[in-house]
Amino acid sequence: MVIWLEAYIDDYVPSWVSATLKSRGPASQNLGLIETAQPHIGWRCSMSQPTQNQTFSRAAGIADRERRLVVSLMIAAALLIAAYWVIWFVVDRSLVASDTRPAYYEFEDAFPLADGWLALCLVAATVQLQRRHASALFWLLAGGGAGLYLAGMDVLYDIEHRLWFGGGAAGLIELGINVVTVVASVGLLAWTWRRRKPLLAGDAYDDAADRSTRT
Repeated sequence: MVIWLEAYIDDYVPSWVSATLKSRGPASQNLGLIETAQPHIGWRCSMSQPTQNQTFSRAAGIADRERRLVVSLMIAAALLIAAYWVIWFVVDRSLVASDTRPAYYEFEDAFPLADGWLALCLVAATVQLQRRHASALFWLLAGGGAGLYLAGMDVLYDIEHRLWFGGGAAGLIELGINVVTVVASVGLLAWTWRRRKPLLAGDAYDDAADRSTRT
């Protein structure tokens, strides 16, 4: 540590400060003077052997409140998907349909399996995120990707058949669904990617962070 500090002084500290420090003895005896003459040097010295507390303070994990918010949104999305298809197949599909053409019904009838996969991804991501399991990263990315893919298919069909502004209130509702789906999917992917390290580490990251706060 002392050798490294003296080499650092030679390389980065102005010559007059370096001469003063060396004239007063080994670098290990001059940490107070170093911090006074060059505040950032003291910071660099402390960072040469980072503690767990410093490491996790710069790579913060996922706060419990943030985790609960994401979980709540994914549960809500999964429930809305289930409710849509219950209305479509059991109640009255005209309540959620944006068009009445047979071709539109055939198009929508091709979506349940894909929507089922999306709902499965959201539910699995919810469970694994609450468990702080590393597989939450996979399910979050899979769910965000599935949502964006399905939205792309829906948006292109609606544009080609002018459903948004040619279908009255139902068309505007369809537009709102498309916008929410795209925004939510992109937001989930962005959130997941920014937090990929703590997500992949799972319990190990949280345990290390807890230990660092007690040191």
